[in-house]
This record gives sequence, C-alpha cells and structure tokens, in this order.
Amino acid sequence: MLEYGYTLVIDSVEGGNAYRFYFPDLQGVGGTGPSINACLVLARVAVEAHLGLLEDEGLPRPDPSPDPQIVIDGNVGYGLA
Repeated sequence: MLEYGYTLVIDSVEGGNAYRFYFPDLQGVGGTGPSINACLVLARVAVEAHLGLLEDEGLPRPDPSPDPQIVIDGNVGYGLA
C-alpha cells in the first residue's frame, strides 16, 4: 500500500461488524474483511495481484498518490506505527 505509493481507505460497514477497503487510485481494487487487520492483509494481496496483472498484460501502473496514506474510518494512520 504505502510502499506501492497508493492510498488505502478502510471504513467500517454499517453496524460495525465488518470493514471495507479500497484504493482511490486503483479503480476496482477493494474488498471486505471482519477486522481492520484482516483488511490490511487482504488489501496487500489485492494490490499485489492487481499490479501483477497489469504487468503481465503490459499495461502501465496508475500514477501513485502524491501523498499516500492509510485512512481508517476517516483517521489518517489511525493506530498504525
């Protein structure tokens, strides 16, 4: 995520029983998980798979975010070292 230069957003789903994640700069890359930590793991797998597919197809990577961040429930870098 940050090491790839893309912002990751994780939001709680209504009711707080799950979370969704997405990359604003990577259209269609996202998913859901039961916790923030699960979303972080799933997001890494998703971004690596997406970038790998682009590379395999000879397509360019989207431009990285000028200031990549991890945003959790509206808080930048919440609970992350």
